[in-house]
Amino acid sequence: MRKLMFVSLLMLSALITFAQSSRVRGKVTGKSDGLSLPGVNVVVKGTTTGTITDLDGNYEIEVQKNQSLVFSFLGYTSQEVLIVDQTELDIILESSSIGMDEVVVTALGIKREEKSLGYGVSKVDKEEISPATGGSVLNSLQGKVAGLDLGSSQGGLGTSSRVVLRGNSSISGNNQPLYVIDGIPMTNENVSEGQGVYDRKDFGSGALDINPDDVENITVLKGPNAAALYGSRAQNGAIIITTKSGSKDNRLGVEISSTTMFDVVGEQYLPKFQNKYGQGKYDNNIPTYDISTTSSSWGPEMTGQSLTSWSGFEDKLVYSPQNDNVKNFFRTGVKSTNTIALSKGNENVSSRFSYTNTSSKGVLPGNDQKKHNLFLKSNMKLANWLKLDAKANYITQETEGGTWLGEATSNAIYGLFMLPRNTNLNSLKKYNYMDTPNDPLVGTQMNPYWTTKQDEMINKKDRFIGFAKLDFKINEWFKAFARVGTDYSVNTIEERYNVGHKQLSTGKWVKNDYTTQETNMDVLGMFNKTFDKLSVGVNVGASIQKLRNSVTFNQGIKAISNGFWNIQNFETKSSAYNTYEKEVQSVYSSVNLGYDNFLYLDASFRNDWSSTLPSDNRSYFYPAFSLSMIASELMELEQIDFMKFRLGYAQVGNDTDPYRLATTLQANTLISHEGQPLIDASEVPGVPNLKPERTSSFEAGFELRALNNRVFLDLNYYDQTTKNQILETPVSMASSYKKKLLNAGKVKNSGLELMLGITPVKNEDFEWESTFTYAKNTTEIVELYEGIDQQLLSNIEDLAGGIQIVAEKGKNGYGNIYGKALKVDGKYLLADATSFDTGTPNKKLGNFNPDALLGWMNTIKYKQFSFKFLIDARIGGEVLNGTSAILSQAGITENTLQYRESGVELSGVNSAGEAITANMNAQTYWSGLANYGEPWIVDATNVRLKELSLTYNFKLDPNSIVKGFSLAFNAYNLTFLYRAEGAKDIDPNQSWGIGNGQGYNLLNVPSASSYGFTAKLKF
Repeated sequence: MRKLMFVSLLMLSALITFAQSSRVRGKVTGKSDGLSLPGVNVVVKGTTTGTITDLDGNYEIEVQKNQSLVFSFLGYTSQEVLIVDQTELDIILESSSIGMDEVVVTALGIKREEKSLGYGVSKVDKEEISPATGGSVLNSLQGKVAGLDLGSSQGGLGTSSRVVLRGNSSISGNNQPLYVIDGIPMTNENVSEGQGVYDRKDFGSGALDINPDDVENITVLKGPNAAALYGSRAQNGAIIITTKSGSKDNRLGVEISSTTMFDVVGEQYLPKFQNKYGQGKYDNNIPTYDISTTSSSWGPEMTGQSLTSWSGFEDKLVYSPQNDNVKNFFRTGVKSTNTIALSKGNENVSSRFSYTNTSSKGVLPGNDQKKHNLFLKSNMKLANWLKLDAKANYITQETEGGTWLGEATSNAIYGLFMLPRNTNLNSLKKYNYMDTPNDPLVGTQMNPYWTTKQDEMINKKDRFIGFAKLDFKINEWFKAFARVGTDYSVNTIEERYNVGHKQLSTGKWVKNDYTTQETNMDVLGMFNKTFDKLSVGVNVGASIQKLRNSVTFNQGIKAISNGFWNIQNFETKSSAYNTYEKEVQSVYSSVNLGYDNFLYLDASFRNDWSSTLPSDNRSYFYPAFSLSMIASELMELEQIDFMKFRLGYAQVGNDTDPYRLATTLQANTLISHEGQPLIDASEVPGVPNLKPERTSSFEAGFELRALNNRVFLDLNYYDQTTKNQILETPVSMASSYKKKLLNAGKVKNSGLELMLGITPVKNEDFEWESTFTYAKNTTEIVELYEGIDQQLLSNIEDLAGGIQIVAEKGKNGYGNIYGKALKVDGKYLLADATSFDTGTPNKKLGNFNPDALLGWMNTIKYKQFSFKFLIDARIGGEVLNGTSAILSQAGITENTLQYRESGVELSGVNSAGEAITANMNAQTYWSGLANYGEPWIVDATNVRLKELSLTYNFKLDPNSIVKGFSLAFNAYNLTFLYRAEGAKDIDPNQSWGIGNGQGYNLLNVPSASSYGFTAKLKF
């Protein structure tokens, strides 16, 4: 009986205990940004019972009444909560690190703990995406991500910037990273750049459409190791952008921000003009005024003489210096950006809507842009096991007065910089546009006022980016999603050349309609479970990428009625239509293993099938592996908070453009029969056995945090090789083709990346954080095709006697600049006693790649004030100062004052090798130098104060309707702290579009310094 009572009491006690236990569920987020935290340890205190939060930060655990739950996560302060009768418990963890958020968005949009990654990543939060950067998300990355090389835009509003991560790996292909927004790859192609120096235009790349006000954070995955799961387009790394989401607050949240920036072209970005000699030329070695045969400034000294005018609007010209006739042509640019964002939600639905209006006025007259951005993002809990996420982003933009580049006749900068130094701007404003542009310029250059008012370039863009995603929660350890996203854009670009144009006197009209649509569909299953000390994550998925581009071309020549822009208004009409399609099918998987919070092993596998490759080579497989070890979890290290070692290896394949397997046919308007164009073969024959490119990458890294997270170090070394390059190489014209395709070439990139952060001062009122980045990359062309030592990247035949940008075998061979040497064996090559012999052979003059990139970011907070500044440096590399060469030839710049009075005597040899002495006047000397490349190659090293902001956050009553209010002064591209002597009249960081032919500056729209203010209100 007693035994029965004892057993009954035990059973009753167990029942009572069971009745007092319950399941507690909730979500864990970070305080700094409100983002969910996956992988947080949730443990019942004093027991071995525990779980981890899933990819969305959710958890569920069995716990008894009056027990405590402990929430812990690396880089965050642990939190302990006593459970009384709670069943729903959301936790907000506060970061204890120095600006390194421990959760990052990796490939396929999967959130991972940074400590578990075996490769290097960099994260830029919304606070660092400053309005000071001129409204460009890309500019916000400069100097803040080690290994990222960002070239400045070389044109007016809406022109593109080139981004390269860890050097150039493809000789003839794309070296840009992949851009991914909310898990959906986006198109970043440049619509059209034109060819050479006479027909160069830049209509911007897709990344410029990203609205900074909608961005939550950016994660930069550097190299194939980080981006292997994204496939071939991530061969050069990936820039992962996460946009803002709605809150779960029932209260309607309202955010308003307004930024106005003023752009000023300062003298630091302009050539150094001479103001002593005016229009004319040397006649029998005597400077003579001449307006009929030359527009150069080799004339006599300007003393206010009254001379014959070039203009039909005045009889006499006052021959005197016009010191500011270039600077005064530019106007103060203004960019006004205004955003209103609304967010609302509850436990089941949350949404965010924003509208951004941008109105811009460029520094060139007539260069204006209007842009509207509508953004809607929602997520909805349809059931306990089903959630829907969706986004719609519509962008419409119109740019008027787009800029021509280089020596294009319609490039206003060409005409402006070439103005004789006696030209009065007020005289230029008077012209009859029906005649040739009235100006003092002899040659292809035109009156800059005529080109900015009568030549029109209009770019209209409509773009839609959206996705829908269904998340399935099968159980606590298995989830899946299905997603479809599209990126659809229509660009209409018009070029209008009015009657009276110097080269197109009867008028011309060109209209191109570019339509691009990329659709991505993917599914992914995700298994995550912890077995005692072992955590296991397995992801398996598949995707389909479909791309379709089309171009409709219309052109009219010889206007019937001026100013009526329609194809029917032109006597000569032509049109064309081109389209191409591409599809890539993929399957992939990844395995993530973690042991006891200190050892992590990742492996990923992907196979692609590309429609652009032949059937035998269409399928290509590539794996990736990484290992990371948290040494600080294994041992107690005094003053060391965190120490991590990592290793990684990856392969990535790459395909090619469509229709390269067979020789294509097209109508050729240059050959015809009875007025009908004949069919002609393409310039490049097809290659039926093309192979995919392959990039193999090894990476090793080390991370350290010390002194209570007051010091942070992140060090990376990488070594990657790309082989089977798909190259185009010239062939004999006798073959009836211009080029042929080859699978050849091997390019090796290796380098070092360093990020060092310190917090020298931190107390209740004052905090100073300082971050330094350093990156050095070496590119080696290991091999090209047999018998070929050079591959042409860009051929600039008419600049400085002929310039070629090439990739050639050897270390640092990518981006070599070749041109004519000024001397042979240390001696001038002279044609006779008065002139140079320009038959000098080409030689290597420099390389456009920098030796190192540095950034120094500082954030100083004092009470409600926050002060930030960024110093950015580019060390080494060369650039051809083509602007200086052309202006020196015309006697425009200060350097041409040398030898004006005395001439110059040069000793050299003639073509027969005989000693010869030449006596030249200044015009002959400087004009002769302009036919060589060597004198104009300059060191591109520069250090600049890139970014600065001062913000004041007002203290507000917690019960006030206004929840936040801040005012900020912003400045961007302020000044050079150092610039090499030969580059002091240009911005050596300016790039020519996003292509591989870089390394020269030629009559670019000058860079500008930007200053302005931002106001933000939150209700």
